[in-house]
Amino acid sequence: AGTHFVATQWGIWRAGAVAVPLAVSHPRAELEYAVDDSKAAVLVAQTKTQFWVFAVMLGLTTLYPVLLERYSTPEWGPIVSGYVGLFLLGTAFIAMGLFFSSVGETQIVAGVMTFGCGLLFLVLGWITPFVSSGTAAVLTELSILQHFVRFAQGLIDTNDVIYYLNFTVFFLFLCARVLESHRWKG
Repeated sequence: AGTHFVATQWGIWRAGAVAVPLAVSHPRAELEYAVDDSKAAVLVAQTKTQFWVFAVMLGLTTLYPVLLERYSTPEWGPIVSGYVGLFLLGTAFIAMGLFFSSVGETQIVAGVMTFGCGLLFLVLGWITPFVSSGTAAVLTELSILQHFVRFAQGLIDTNDVIYYLNFTVFFLFLCARVLESHRWKG
């Protein structure tokens, strides 16, 4: 991260501008004051870092299927589809976390809200036996875990891929709207 910061800082200087480094550990009021007082025209943030860290963590686990291949003959369909599903599931949760981070006052509050909402989407499919069939169908379609089941079975269904992409884009869109509203409230 250090080299990226230095390269970004030099690029900003070469463009004739000034950079104001901010830390997310500072209170929101101080961050808003620094951005407003600096009359910033552009705000550069590293939200993609969360996706890359997750992708690297997931990528490191590919060592296990490789070892499995060395000592046996696994079926690669469920392994590959499981990784695709896990990646889509993780990015959906990261997008949800980014949204709650934009509305929460602190990182703790954002973490608790993300955990609660994520848990809700996980257990929606579990309560279907206790509701009417129409409600059960809706809850099953909303359940984030029900869409992962086919990936774990070795199937990549476009319905499930579209669900995760919509889920991710929806929370990223909400996050962008919240950040835009903060900018306009100024």
